[in-house]
Amino acid sequence: MRKGKLPLAALATALMIFLGSNAFAQDLMDVIVSLKNIDKKITELEAAQKRDVQKLQNQIAQTGGVNQTFEVASIDTLRDQVTDLRKTVGDYSGLNGSLMELASKFESLEKELSLVKTSERPSGGSLADGELLAELKNLTGELKEVIKDRPAEPVKPAVTADKGAASKLDFKFYGFIKLEAIHDNTEIVKGDWMLYANRGNTAQAKQKVFTMNARHSRLGLQIGGPAVGTNGKIQALVEVDFAGGFPNSSTAARQPILNLRHAWLEINYPKWQARFGQDWALISGPFPNTSSFVVNGGSGNLWMRFPQISFTYKNGLIKWSTSINRPIAGNVKYEEYAAGDLDPVDDGERSGYPWLMSRFWFIKGGQTASVSGHYGQELINDLSSIAHRVNTYSINGDVVSKTGHFGFTSRAFYGENLNSFLGGVLQGYTTDSTSVQNIRSVGGWGQAQYEFTKSWSSTIGFGIDDPVNSDLKTGMRSQNRVIFANIVFKIQKALELMIETEHLKTSYLNSDTGKNLRFQFASYFKF
Repeated sequence: MRKGKLPLAALATALMIFLGSNAFAQDLMDVIVSLKNIDKKITELEAAQKRDVQKLQNQIAQTGGVNQTFEVASIDTLRDQVTDLRKTVGDYSGLNGSLMELASKFESLEKELSLVKTSERPSGGSLADGELLAELKNLTGELKEVIKDRPAEPVKPAVTADKGAASKLDFKFYGFIKLEAIHDNTEIVKGDWMLYANRGNTAQAKQKVFTMNARHSRLGLQIGGPAVGTNGKIQALVEVDFAGGFPNSSTAARQPILNLRHAWLEINYPKWQARFGQDWALISGPFPNTSSFVVNGGSGNLWMRFPQISFTYKNGLIKWSTSINRPIAGNVKYEEYAAGDLDPVDDGERSGYPWLMSRFWFIKGGQTASVSGHYGQELINDLSSIAHRVNTYSINGDVVSKTGHFGFTSRAFYGENLNSFLGGVLQGYTTDSTSVQNIRSVGGWGQAQYEFTKSWSSTIGFGIDDPVNSDLKTGMRSQNRVIFANIVFKIQKALELMIETEHLKTSYLNSDTGKNLRFQFASYFKF
């Protein structure tokens, strides 16, 4: 808005031209003239402020007088109108009424203040009248700034879509800063991500490891968009961490790469919602309360994030969702990576079809039960480079219960070719020169939580992933089991400390079992 003085006559002339109505503009001119007279009187009042305050103080000591409550209400009303006038200073269509109402209130307040000079006060008064007069002076200054700051010519509201859309967006940042300190009594796969233990007869099984990292810290942005229709709204979310790998550098350990976790747009109505972007696969969650970044992936907990389009229906105690997903197979193609292709077309994409997922929830109070599943196809080559179309599917069920200080969560699954979800102990199939054979697996996990106080809580739990031995070859991982326990201390809502221990046992078909005992400390600063 342009700063500078604008003569009242010039302002009236500009308004006449803009409004196109001499009669209407003449009314406005009368108001402006009235405001000019009031401004003159207020200036005189400011010049004689000390004298008037002294008179007020003398009158306060006497009995009788005017209604002080009315004066306070008048000041409050005037303050609100000055604020409203600031908001509508560029709206010429509503300016006439605002000025007329404001002029009327000024005149009313001026008459009320004039009574102070001739009326008596009740005993026990205070210096409140001097404060009211001083506040009137401040408000008068604000009014002058409003008149002075008005544009020299009408400014129409901007019609650009971007500006209008941005003005309706609400932003909220969130996340946490996390530090992990980890001691393992063997070298496991893969470092701070505890997926499975190496065979017991390897050099890694005798190697102790200590490490620290902050790469699992997380940053997120929630975006609230404009309304859709009468009861719909648009929402979006972007979330990242620093677990995207490491650069090819001698200092890579302290230079983790940014990793996109979530990025989605949602259209939300009371009964249904549609979401577009990268989000949790519908068969993911609930998650164990552990400091492990992979949250027992490979040990009974299926999860992953996928680019997808999902639709959800909500009605009372039930909720149902279905989604179509990018078919991201978990089959590593080392030859493509070696050639420099870090995002090759994978076996799921080669199937030519999306993966389908669905989930049904029943929620009542602190109790939740759900069933979910997925189905997809992959095109996998055998050892002779002949492609075979194979399925991937899972059936899952879970229960979450919380009563008072006690909470319990359990989850179970069965399926085939589950390495894309860290299932089958990260094994999906076997091949030979003529065929591709899926690996079936069954597993799950459970935990019990107890909150001793608002600051102290503890969790104990277990997990298991048990591939079918007849689907495996010698030396493959035949079972993965984990037992974990932790204690959490919340110094305050934003600061949390956790000490955890995990015992991992990985069995191999016709080979030595691998084990690992981990002690882990984690600190979280949440915002």
